[in-house]
Amino acid sequence: MIGSAKYLQEHGYDDLIDVEDESCVHAGKNGIYLGAITFADELRPGMRDTIAQLRSKGIEHLGVLSGDRKLKVQALSRELGLDFWEAELLPDQKIEHLERLMQVSSGFTAYVGEGMNDAPALARADVGIAMGKIGNPASIETADIVLLNDRPEQLLKALEVAENTHKSVVQNISLALGVKVLVMVLGLSGVSGLWEAIIADVGVTLLAVLNAGRFGFGKSRT
Repeated sequence: MIGSAKYLQEHGYDDLIDVEDESCVHAGKNGIYLGAITFADELRPGMRDTIAQLRSKGIEHLGVLSGDRKLKVQALSRELGLDFWEAELLPDQKIEHLERLMQVSSGFTAYVGEGMNDAPALARADVGIAMGKIGNPASIETADIVLLNDRPEQLLKALEVAENTHKSVVQNISLALGVKVLVMVLGLSGVSGLWEAIIADVGVTLLAVLNAGRFGFGKSRT
């Protein structure tokens, strides 16, 4: 029998090894406790720099909602300088904590996850971001954004793409409305006619396409 400490205790195994903040799998056979296997996670390279740069870009609150043990999650949160943490959460509990955060937040809330247990939270968040390389298919299908290479710095790249896209949309709408209003005014005053209106309409369309495409020209993809 292999499982968590709670699982083995429910089946009559006592005096289990205290592994403190390590992730652990306990083992027993025929009523005899055999021992435990512990393992620990390592921070991905560049995670600390990514956290610092996200803060510099105006991300106000960064935290972790995890199903891991409290001591482990607390140590991780302290190491990364996060604003909050919650541990030993089931999938429905992750959603409850996420919804509380969304209620008190003045902006949008993004959730980054990779496991099957993260899929409900990814669907509930304003923006769900999944890890494409090691992520569970359920989380990948649910997420709005998928980081194909699972590198933390891709979060910064995704944020940059989103900012540029928003800027392009605002510019294109302003350009289109501005030109159309100008042509309408000139038309009412008798300065421009049908051909000028057609040329202005086609010209605005071409300018909008070029403006939207300029963020991707000449840049390598990561």
